[in-house]
Amino acid sequence: MSAQNDPAKNAPLGVNLPPINDEAKRYLVALTWSFRQARESFEMMTVFTIPSPKSAAVMVEDAEKLLESAKKMLVAITPKEVETGFNAKPPRRISLDDLLDQMQQERGIEPLPLEQELLLKRVADGGHSGQFLADAFLSAYRKNAFNHSLFELINLDAEGFRLFHQVIHIRHVPGWNDDSLYQIEKQINAINKGNN
Repeated sequence: MSAQNDPAKNAPLGVNLPPINDEAKRYLVALTWSFRQARESFEMMTVFTIPSPKSAAVMVEDAEKLLESAKKMLVAITPKEVETGFNAKPPRRISLDDLLDQMQQERGIEPLPLEQELLLKRVADGGHSGQFLADAFLSAYRKNAFNHSLFELINLDAEGFRLFHQVIHIRHVPGWNDDSLYQIEKQINAINKGNN
């Protein structure tokens, strides 16, 4: 389709036309051509006040082509109205509770504040889960590499799993404090040095 016939580029200012499918574009070009032919016939009719039978037959033929193109375009656009945006239904009204529920669902899990005493206890207890949680915290707080596979999460008990989620969300909880996180980091590093 040429830029001259592209409805998205030739739309009046302030009008955003929805996208249309290729079949509808072909019919739109044909419809534009038919309008042009009908306009030329009308101009010819206004210049020559008494059209000849031949020119009258051409005008009727042009009008029939215009009608046929319009019908084809209507058929091409109607089944696609949902995917293209034509004749879109107005948005439904939604209650505040429904909107809040939808936002909560889109946001995913609600981050919980870090239980720092429990984390430090689990790190001090050692073992695989203690080291896993310590490395997770250090990686979440600093840009340290987390040298564990996430598959290792299956080795954590429910409490360790909850702590892991709290650790990875330490900066997503409202009111988080960098000083307190720094103190936790220092304590974890001290525990790690004591265990080595």
